[in-house]
Amino acid sequence: MGKMSICRSGKVLAVDIGTSSMKGAVIDSGGHAFSLVRVPFLELSPPKGAGSALTWEGLWDPELWDAGFHELLHRLGPDCCGSIDAVAISGNGPSVVPLGRDGRPVAGSLLWHDRRERRLDGDPSFFLPKMAWYRHYPDLWRSIEGFIGCPEYLGYLLTGERFFYTPSEEFIPHLWSRKSADLYDIPLKMLPPPVRTGVPAGVVSASAASRFGLREGIPLAAGGSDFLMALLGSGVVRPGMACDRAGTSEGINFCASKRLSHPRVRPLPHAVPGLYNIAGILSSTGLVFEWFRRISGQDRRDYEEMLEEIHTAPFSSRPLFFPSIHRGAVWEFSGGVFAGLLPDHGPVEMGQAVVSAIGFGIRDCIESLSEAGCRVTEMRVCGGQGRNRIWNSMKADIVGVPLLIPELLDCELTGAAAAAFAMLEGRDDIVPISERLVRIADRFDPNSEEHGLWSRRYDSYRRSRDRLLDAFSLSEGAAKGATLPEREP
Repeated sequence: MGKMSICRSGKVLAVDIGTSSMKGAVIDSGGHAFSLVRVPFLELSPPKGAGSALTWEGLWDPELWDAGFHELLHRLGPDCCGSIDAVAISGNGPSVVPLGRDGRPVAGSLLWHDRRERRLDGDPSFFLPKMAWYRHYPDLWRSIEGFIGCPEYLGYLLTGERFFYTPSEEFIPHLWSRKSADLYDIPLKMLPPPVRTGVPAGVVSASAASRFGLREGIPLAAGGSDFLMALLGSGVVRPGMACDRAGTSEGINFCASKRLSHPRVRPLPHAVPGLYNIAGILSSTGLVFEWFRRISGQDRRDYEEMLEEIHTAPFSSRPLFFPSIHRGAVWEFSGGVFAGLLPDHGPVEMGQAVVSAIGFGIRDCIESLSEAGCRVTEMRVCGGQGRNRIWNSMKADIVGVPLLIPELLDCELTGAAAAAFAMLEGRDDIVPISERLVRIADRFDPNSEEHGLWSRRYDSYRRSRDRLLDAFSLSEGAAKGATLPEREP
């Protein structure tokens, strides 16, 4: 590690690498964000072009993260970038980048939502199954020297150091273990060491300083996966607290003092060592609404305007929208149907059906958490959906618990900043830093009368859903058991 250079401004650069964009902000020790910047990857030109080895097989070109960081720093400007004491990075995952002997990517990154992997039943690693997928291509596999994750890749560009972020020792098996690596036949030399969130991971090298325009020697704090950083950045750091991380996908994350299990929730170690994140996953709530905007010809309309129209129109009990005709542990948009459509139904009635289905999915998720022993009494909202006041109000009425809205809804950035200040202040306990940085700007309490109406609609919706799923299940069973009649001679 090179020599550390700190200017003691009390400000850090927090970066989050999302699936579709990169965000960054300079954040001070009181949680105030300056010059928040978002860089959509679609605005960037891939350095190697669409035909390169990095985009082969539809993989993600990791050099877009390099280009995105260049553009982000350009938009923040030299005054902001020159005044920071540290950098910390959050990013999507589990995503992996294969590196060659020259330290550069030899193929594209397999991102978190790409289902191509070679998973072994019962193994907890999120990353090894994705690494093992590259074995399908022996020549490529022989050229790979090692792997690195998404936020760690940008950290590697800054410092020249290779590592994987982990919030605690308990989380390491979800990265990999020696036993798991042996099972997947992946040499340990391909796997960089873990480094704990909030400790120094390296410093900006001379070459990176020249390349990106940052000051040489600025320390990089170990960050983490975006969902873990969102817990720190929403202040959900004590047992009993919950976060609604709502964007293209959605997750209701409950902080628990012990690992709890239920068929429809996922228990993992929390960003705070010794605690657990019990999560209910809704894989496509934001995606469903974007799909509806597109098919109804409203993709250029303002979100607030659409929700206002849906919310104020007389409520119609029909049609109903069901995002899937299959039962499962995850609320997923797959094989969805509208039921009860009539000729006089239009975008407003169909919009009510879609929004209701999303809200009911969230409520169903909260009830599953409650069955697992995680009683949600209020939720802190993280992500783009939280910017819509009408939707916040509707969601509170549907689920029946207050919603708290942080000042900075990009909670991954606040979480990364918490990691940076933990490093700068030499603090092992990140909880008080998280609580200091998170600033609640608004609160939406459920209206008791509206909640009662939504509860009756929810009960009716669930009965209709169960009947529909039973009907489709019987239909599929009959189809599988059916045989074609013999043809008459």
